[in-house]
Amino acid sequence: MRLLLEAAGDLVAAGRTLVRAGLVRPVVPRAELLGLALRAPFKSPNLGSAVALHAAMQPGRAAIVDEQGTVSWRRLNDRVRRLANALLTVAEPGDRVAFMLRNGRENVECYAACGLAGMSAVPVNTWSSTDDIRHIVQTQEPKLLIADREFTDAVTGAGAPAIWWVGEDDAYERHLAAAPDKPPPVKGSSHIVTHTSGTTGKPKGAQRQLGGGALGVLVTFLEQVPLRRTDVFFIAPPLFHQFGQAMMAVGLVLGSTLVLRRRFDAEEFLQAAVVNRATAAAVLPVMLQRIAELTGPVPVPRFRLVLSSGSALPPALRDRAEHRIGDVIYDLYGSTEVGWATIASPQDHHRRPGSVGRPGRDTTIVIVDDEGNRLPPGEPGRIFVASGFAFEGYTGVEADQAVIDGAIEIGDVGYLDDDGYLFVTGRSDDMIVSGGENIFPSEVEGALEHHPDIRENAVVGIDDEEFGQVLHAFVVVRDGAALTAGDVKTFVQERLARYKAPKKVTFLDALPRNATGKILKKDLRSGANGS
Repeated sequence: MRLLLEAAGDLVAAGRTLVRAGLVRPVVPRAELLGLALRAPFKSPNLGSAVALHAAMQPGRAAIVDEQGTVSWRRLNDRVRRLANALLTVAEPGDRVAFMLRNGRENVECYAACGLAGMSAVPVNTWSSTDDIRHIVQTQEPKLLIADREFTDAVTGAGAPAIWWVGEDDAYERHLAAAPDKPPPVKGSSHIVTHTSGTTGKPKGAQRQLGGGALGVLVTFLEQVPLRRTDVFFIAPPLFHQFGQAMMAVGLVLGSTLVLRRRFDAEEFLQAAVVNRATAAAVLPVMLQRIAELTGPVPVPRFRLVLSSGSALPPALRDRAEHRIGDVIYDLYGSTEVGWATIASPQDHHRRPGSVGRPGRDTTIVIVDDEGNRLPPGEPGRIFVASGFAFEGYTGVEADQAVIDGAIEIGDVGYLDDDGYLFVTGRSDDMIVSGGENIFPSEVEGALEHHPDIRENAVVGIDDEEFGQVLHAFVVVRDGAALTAGDVKTFVQERLARYKAPKKVTFLDALPRNATGKILKKDLRSGANGS
């Protein structure tokens, strides 16, 4: 009886959450809505069915606003159905379709159409080289690659069996125009293969199905993040990245208006947010850094909430960004494999500074030592996460992921406090042993974040004959400031134990980053060990 009451209570809470978000609401009964309800995103879960549902419920409302203009839900549904039918002329349900596109309507259409056609979507990093694309073609074996014309040099010679170009000589639009505007004759089972960032090794394709608990994941997310159907949602991260994908999917299922731009510029982002009356946004931490660095008068959007994810959000950066956009930042922590694990709301930031928040109702976090023994609150160890965001494994490569009681290792080290807040202390593969002492570079990076003359920094471990390993700090100084290596070391020594001060300091004009803003520590480490 207790379990039955708990289940009933969860159902009522879920209903309230969906009503508050505007996903469940009264509508005028229509025959097409009844049919769509039977194929709703939660019965046949894919992004194409979500688009179809909102095309019936709010046909004239803006679905996407990009540089090309505005696309209504009705028009988006028309294009998605045509693309799904066009894909079925060159591939079959179960096949994979790759696409290398900037943020815009075509990118969203590819995700949704793959869902309707029962195909796996394989988004490709827009920073990929020909070798990277060749690796994806060989391991994922897509039947088709759809690419922006600007990537001609990288795509040509990568071995794709067929290419549809978007842009000049637009084969993409020709195929859409020739395809019928009707639901495709298949029931889609939507998979997405997202490649890991590759900051510490070769990118791997992580596959998951959009379904099998999608409603539960959405409800848990909306319980912590108050997104609504009526929001105008500006998604700045690239849509090939897990965070960009997830926010796009949430926006499509909710029926929000998505604002997309091909490239990110801090001032243009704020201006476009004002012009389009954006009420919500998703950004990467490096984007918040660029916004915080703006000088002089800048546009001030009226955001209700801003979601940040993709890499660590240092408390000092969060504070600086909030001075520009308000106390509205929600920090999402997770990985490609588990999706989001915890969310730190603005209230959490004040309540537990430095934490990445608490897990949702259906997410479990386990902290273990190197032998797999569970650790008590306050004691750091390897972080394992179990969530409803089902990870089906890597594709095309041999790779193992440690699992304990259904929880997947996320690759970080941290601890839970007595109230369940998670604190991340570093990457498990970043820890060094220097003179017998365990040191996490992220702790030193956090200290340097507070130096008024340091714009950004990264710390890595390098080999050392005397101590085994030592820390090497790479520092970017703010314009007009002057620092020495001694200044950097002294600043750390005044705040942390002396043995945590970097032995070496290198000043750079900028830190190497990938397309999602993650610092390429493997490049820094390689250069440092080779110097």
